[in-house]
Amino acid sequence: MAKDRNKNYTDILLEDINDKFQAVLEAVGSMQGYVKRIPGIEQKIENLEQELAAVRMAATTTSRDVTKIKADVSKIDKQLDEVEARLTAVESPA
Repeated sequence: MAKDRNKNYTDILLEDINDKFQAVLEAVGSMQGYVKRIPGIEQKIENLEQELAAVRMAATTTSRDVTKIKADVSKIDKQLDEVEARLTAVESPA
């Protein structure tokens, strides 16, 4: 009788382990689609990082260009003011 009990207990344990193992296999199986997408996602992230670096460089260059243009416009404004002052002096009756 003790052998039957041990056999039943062992059978129950094995069945429980098999059920749990099956559940793990199903969970892992359902994750396969996601795991297959990971290399593609990694590639997209690398591309985004490269594009972001390019955008940063372009923004820095643009910022420098705008600063230079502002300085140039300021010089031109001063020169125009000087020319206008000269013209006013020449045109005014003495």
